[in-house]
Amino acid sequence: MGVYARRDGTTFLGLLSGRRLYKRDGSFQGLVGVIQDVTERRRLEDQLAQAQKMEAIGTLAGGIAYEFNNILGIILGNAELAVDDVPEWNPASGFLKEIRTAAIRAKDVVRELLTFSRKSEETRKPLELSRVIREAIHMLRATLAHHPLHRLS
Repeated sequence: MGVYARRDGTTFLGLLSGRRLYKRDGSFQGLVGVIQDVTERRRLEDQLAQAQKMEAIGTLAGGIAYEFNNILGIILGNAELAVDDVPEWNPASGFLKEIRTAAIRAKDVVRELLTFSRKSEETRKPLELSRVIREAIHMLRATLAHHPLHRLS
């Protein structure tokens, strides 16, 4: 395979095939060859390779999302149980509710990943990223405000 030039000066990716021609007496007469333009075939092969990479990434994301979903189920289940056991007046009650909210949002993100990886037949819906970030910041602030090292400063 090589790059060849057309008469108009444009170049293309081509595949050269040819053979030697001999006279009846066995002496060399010349060469005959054909250059096949394989530009489009190469482009399609590159697209296929890219699609296969994306499929592999989707499969990997799906596997990770599936495992992460199992972990989130444990976190969410325990947070639910703890919310029921901790009275409203206890400061831990608010933290547990934030853990529950964050775990629910994380399960939504996992659902999106599973949809992307085609391991789920659910339809896609827009993700309100700003809300997820606000919830994460709120949870971090609340966590840091009650952290023992924060009280020392």
